[in-house]
Amino acid sequence: MTGPPAPRPTRAALALAAVAAALAAVALVWELAGGDIGVLRPAFVALGASAAAACLLAARREAGALRWLLAALGATSAAGAAAALA
Repeated sequence: MTGPPAPRPTRAALALAAVAAALAAVALVWELAGGDIGVLRPAFVALGASAAAACLLAARREAGALRWLLAALGATSAAGAAAALA
């Protein structure tokens, strides 16, 4: 990839989304192993909602494909947080 590095809000949004995805993966493995994910649910909801907000706010400052990527990632994070609440 060439071009200037991503601005700080974009990097922070992507980092939050990556941490939320990692926590979701841990919860999935834990549940498949027969454990109760009730302990991880509040953390995932908080991280997912934070990642969604950060991604959607960062998408407003970007253009082109990165804007669409951040918007889709934000929507997916919001949907995951909402599903974890249900």
